[in-house]
Amino acid sequence: MSFCQQCGTEAAAATLFCAGCGANVTAPDVKAQDPNAPRPIRRADLPPTWIHNFALIEQAGGTGLPRIGKLPFGDRLRVLLNVWAFIFGPFYYAVKGMWRKGLTLLAFAIVLIAILDMLFNLSAIGASKLDLIANLVLPLSFAARANIDYYKQIVLRDNGWW
Repeated sequence: MSFCQQCGTEAAAATLFCAGCGANVTAPDVKAQDPNAPRPIRRADLPPTWIHNFALIEQAGGTGLPRIGKLPFGDRLRVLLNVWAFIFGPFYYAVKGMWRKGLTLLAFAIVLIAILDMLFNLSAIGASKLDLIANLVLPLSFAARANIDYYKQIVLRDNGWW
């Protein structure tokens, strides 16, 4: 185990950021023994906003976000919603190097919209409601996943889903 140099909080072996204060934490002895451990991220590798976002994800308990409710509302929003991914969707994913995941999300959203279209046609619900849902489902699927997916790619070195 390692400890945060700033606040003294104990950090797990695979943790890169302190769960207490968000500072970078490295445990060279543990990381040297475990080749699958995430690589340490230096502050020069990422812009400050991503370092802060990754620290918030660590404080929320990692990719599953079990402690997300303990974060202040603004920080929860910052972790759970990426405005650029909302606006640009699959293009944002491609720029961040997650094009496979972006295409997978796009395909999933298109299938979901097609299913909803069939259901709405059967139930005589207006096309305007489908348009509203279609115009929100696709961007929100990208916005809600972008920060976690980028964290997985950079910190955990997991560009999964394909």
